[in-house]
Amino acid sequence: MDSSRMQSIGLILLMGLGFLLVLQMNEKELEESEEQADNQEETPTAEEVAEEASNTLSIVDTMINDTLMVTVGDTEPFRVHNVDSLAGEDLSNWADSIIDSLSADYQASSITEITSSEDVVQTQEEVVNEESFAVIENDDIRLTVSSKGGQIANVVLKNYTNHLGKPVQITNDQSRFRLSIDTKTLGEFSTNDAPFELSVSEDSLTVTAKAIMPKEANNGGFTMVFQLSPTGYTVQHNVLFDNGDNELYATDNLRMDWQQVMLSQEKDITEERRRSWLLYKEKDKSMELVSDGDTEEMESSYDWLSAKQQFFNVTLRGSKGTSFKDGELSLDIPEADESIVKVATFENIQLDFKRGTDSVAYNFEWIFAPNDYGLMMGYGQDMERITRPKFWFVNWMFNFILDRLFTPLFAWLEGMNLGYGLIIFIMTVLIKMALSPLTFKSYQSQAKMRVLKPEMDAIKEKYEGDQSKISQATMNLYRRTGVNPMSGCLPMVVQMPFLLAMFYFFPSAIELRGESFLWANDLSTYDDLIQFPFSVLGSSHLSLFTLLFSLSSLGTAWVNLKTQGNNMQAGMEFMKYLPFIFPIVMLFIFNSFPAGLTYYYFLSTTFTLVQQLVIKQFFVDEDKIRAQLIAKKAKPRKKGGFWDRLQEAQKKQMEEMEKKNKKGKKK
Repeated sequence: MDSSRMQSIGLILLMGLGFLLVLQMNEKELEESEEQADNQEETPTAEEVAEEASNTLSIVDTMINDTLMVTVGDTEPFRVHNVDSLAGEDLSNWADSIIDSLSADYQASSITEITSSEDVVQTQEEVVNEESFAVIENDDIRLTVSSKGGQIANVVLKNYTNHLGKPVQITNDQSRFRLSIDTKTLGEFSTNDAPFELSVSEDSLTVTAKAIMPKEANNGGFTMVFQLSPTGYTVQHNVLFDNGDNELYATDNLRMDWQQVMLSQEKDITEERRRSWLLYKEKDKSMELVSDGDTEEMESSYDWLSAKQQFFNVTLRGSKGTSFKDGELSLDIPEADESIVKVATFENIQLDFKRGTDSVAYNFEWIFAPNDYGLMMGYGQDMERITRPKFWFVNWMFNFILDRLFTPLFAWLEGMNLGYGLIIFIMTVLIKMALSPLTFKSYQSQAKMRVLKPEMDAIKEKYEGDQSKISQATMNLYRRTGVNPMSGCLPMVVQMPFLLAMFYFFPSAIELRGESFLWANDLSTYDDLIQFPFSVLGSSHLSLFTLLFSLSSLGTAWVNLKTQGNNMQAGMEFMKYLPFIFPIVMLFIFNSFPAGLTYYYFLSTTFTLVQQLVIKQFFVDEDKIRAQLIAKKAKPRKKGGFWDRLQEAQKKQMEEMEKKNKKGKKK
């Protein structure tokens, strides 16, 4: 900053200080100064003004954007606007220069540190009831507490960024937390109605917020303490209620209300909303969720409450004996505001309160954390479930696949310092190899059905129009050859849980967030290498991984059609075209799904296609299978087997149907 500009700013400051000094003078002194001004027509020098200021006033200044705020004593702040030349300057050196320009005798301790408006500046003198802030931070999070209500105003995860490259702000002043209680002299009193006096510990890890109570409280009040550890994502929140001289509080229940506004962090708000929920865990029960737009009336105690987003969560639980219960839980989506994912509301939660005691203490623990499975497991109380979806059926099986198979495998490969694209590739190969016996069994069953096709066509031709006889003859053919038509479906059914588990695993894996591979800049969201100047079904891009997945699915359908032929029953021939329609539909559905997931599906379908070709070429000989089936037909079979029982049941059913038909004709 050049000297002429420094002199200009210094002169503006000195003039402002002089003006404020005049305002503080009493009427007599003002009249005397006016008389002296009239007689002498002289203006005090800058040195005289600075000397007077240093002797009589406490000066505090704050830099907010391009405005310099100067507070002298108890007067209103004096603003110096458009100081845009300070941008990028070393403000600490500039502050020293200003002090020197005011007076050589002025003490530097009377001016606080100058910071930008994004940081909190603790002034030496604060006006009561005006909002102020206090900041504490550790290696992982930065937390801001407001003097209005003594509540958390802002939390930033320092080691994570959103899709715009800015630090993740997991909560801000749109979220609300309050404690309400009935009092004898103040009526219903809420913490968010009270101003608080804030103080920060020397290590910048603890904020103490003491409520400024009205006189009617008779020395009653409450104090909140927010404390961080040197590392980690937890905030200890301690609340102390003091009954005062005359037992201020007149209730046996303390009410808690918490509304968490989930701020958007990702590129695709639709996918983010799809994987964000309100979660809760009742004592001695498993985790549950509240669906979008629903409200649930609760009558139970909780282990914890959580507002879970795609990759981050805000969770609250009691500690050191504090517990809460009952209340109303709801989840809403503000469709018009894409800066907000969802709004989770926890209303009228009850805490026990012993009004006869002099003071009552509550201990809470806030967790502002990424959805890392290992990290959340360390908090206990099944908090690792926050990182997993709640399946509506056979939940135990999906949890076993995700927790015992995929997560350890992923962590093992990650420990080898491989790229995430390569990790997904290796996982796909290992999973497909593990399931290959089922794939072989399915393909072998399909080969047997192809061998029997000529005989099945002959049965259809022989009993044309009589479906019951066709079914009976077909079952008899299966019995004599030992072929089970369901054996080809069963292996596919067994593989389905693994495919569905992957559908949830990759989109929620925070390890993939921000990781690039090939043309995908971020594997946790869709790849948009191909973009259009227009929108098709809500998308203005084409995911290349999804396109490759669809093409590989079409290839698989074509190979299956060529190898299996037409085994469809009469009137069902259109079913053979469904495998070709499915990939086209998937192209539109999966277009905005995370690149890590569509990349996996592309690899999986391609590997399946290769498996089929290899099995057909080297492991399945249809001529050999045909000879085996002929030999089985010639071999006498013992009665009483599965097919005999099935055929007997079918025969009885047909006889009963014929009897009913005869009775109907007689009537």
